[in-house]
Amino acid sequence: MNCNGCSAAQDLLNQAARTARAEVLLVSHPHRIPSNGSWEGDTDGIWAIVASGANPVQRIRCRAPGVVIADVAGITFASCYAPPRWTLRQYQTMLDLLRATLRDAPPVVVGGDFNAWSKAWSSRMDNLRGRMLTTALEDLGLVLQNSGRKPTYLGSGVCPPSWVDVTFASPSALVSGWHVTSRYTNSDHAEISFVVGERTSASGVTRTMVETLPRWKVSHFDKERFTGVLEAADFSGATTVAEITRRLTSACDEVMPRSRRQPGKQAGQPMFWWTPEIEMLQWHCQWAHSRVHRRATAEERKQMGDEKHEIKRLLTHAIRRSKKRCLEALAQALDGNPFGDSFKIAMGWFRGSRRPPEVDADVLEGGPTSETRRIIATVTESTIRYAAPMWADAAMAVQTNRRILRRVQKVSARGVTRAFITAGYWATTLIAGMTPICMLLREDARCYRARRDRPPEQAGSIRANERIVTYTEWQDSWDRRKEEPSASSYIRWTHRLIPDVHSWCNREHGKVDFHLTQVLTGHGFFRAYLCRMGLIDSPDCTNCHDGCRTIDTSMAGRRNFKLRFLRVHPQSNDRYSMIGTCRK
Repeated sequence: MNCNGCSAAQDLLNQAARTARAEVLLVSHPHRIPSNGSWEGDTDGIWAIVASGANPVQRIRCRAPGVVIADVAGITFASCYAPPRWTLRQYQTMLDLLRATLRDAPPVVVGGDFNAWSKAWSSRMDNLRGRMLTTALEDLGLVLQNSGRKPTYLGSGVCPPSWVDVTFASPSALVSGWHVTSRYTNSDHAEISFVVGERTSASGVTRTMVETLPRWKVSHFDKERFTGVLEAADFSGATTVAEITRRLTSACDEVMPRSRRQPGKQAGQPMFWWTPEIEMLQWHCQWAHSRVHRRATAEERKQMGDEKHEIKRLLTHAIRRSKKRCLEALAQALDGNPFGDSFKIAMGWFRGSRRPPEVDADVLEGGPTSETRRIIATVTESTIRYAAPMWADAAMAVQTNRRILRRVQKVSARGVTRAFITAGYWATTLIAGMTPICMLLREDARCYRARRDRPPEQAGSIRANERIVTYTEWQDSWDRRKEEPSASSYIRWTHRLIPDVHSWCNREHGKVDFHLTQVLTGHGFFRAYLCRMGLIDSPDCTNCHDGCRTIDTSMAGRRNFKLRFLRVHPQSNDRYSMIGTCRK
């Protein structure tokens, strides 16, 4: 919902979220973004994603003007706002950012005030913004969720009602029940509600995106009693997961009382300032708003509009008075009980949100480390190398075969390093520490021939000697790649950072991750690369006047880094660069 920067609209939205037990809010133009761990806003603070339920924000994928993209409960939510004052270039930049960020994301939900018109979502006409938005999001495989003829923009007395708040979602997100609510919002935009991830199981039970699991007070746990309860439960007759879960839950209930403090426990409870008076004023505002649009003459509409504004004023003042009254009551309670509710609330402001942070390593760290991924990649190599001495020499003589093998290995190496798809084969395999497959097959063939003429006890030394030959061949090939006239600046950059193949592959420290791979390959979120890929218009840095933002200038050539380096190493004669830093 678009709050239009109104504090009362944001307060009513928070109350509506509790009443409806909402898990995620996509908020446009909030009055302010609280620092309680539940709100995640864009760089301008005009759009936010709120994790209002039991699940925390797992990952922030993007923050940019008008866009914030975050993961909640395994679903990627994109909250967007495109003001009418934006040029088409700014609008296209936002759409390009959405496409680049959401291309390989899990189930996606995109919602926001795009200020775009299209007949697809009930507008009376199409405009260029609407066509650009439809093309960009349908290219991602997202499906429009808007339905019905109820406008999302209610009108301000000057502009008529329209349909500018749009929702798209991937089919796997299982979005259902999209509708415009009739609840009064104190804003000129209506609330939009829908369900994400709702599905019906085989037993007919409806399951939503988030299920609150039972919790027990473990301080009451009795091991001996629990063992006896489990023995009496007789799990031999439980043949399904649901039955085992039911019996375990029953056993826990017999031993421990359930905890009432659940994550998201405030869902369904009103805000602390909510009163029957405010509820009545909200209803009167909704009634007055509906009467304004039913008046036939301009004079009647003006009269009802004045009445509506007066009721809105009373509603805003009632919320403020209620908040002030609650704070005064807390202050007075300090005299009788210094460590009561007042103390707990004050400490809560310092402590932040009670919602537990995300602890899943796969979410926080991006899955297994490069070492684990490297082990998985060896499965592919082992399959390719099966009986290689029998066919390697003949197969390697055909260029097409070599190209196919490199293509397969590049996919594995990209998985190990998490490199961009545009990174080259030779750089990716080197960073992953994977010997080029063609050289590895020739090494297997040489080892096979050498073992036929030597005793079995020398098999280990044969492999070690042939590996030295392979490293020499690999080093020569790596050096030639840099010297070729057609060599790209990226391969030269990687060669400058990793000139010695043997030292890199046999190092005993350091792991490769998504960010380090960008530095080593030059393929990453650097303005020079993004401009070359057509994602931005200029490679120049927007925060300084250092010119083109390449990988070298991004990592080491900046003036402030140079000054810090010279303070630490005043006698250094090396030009401060990424290379000099690596050598030191």
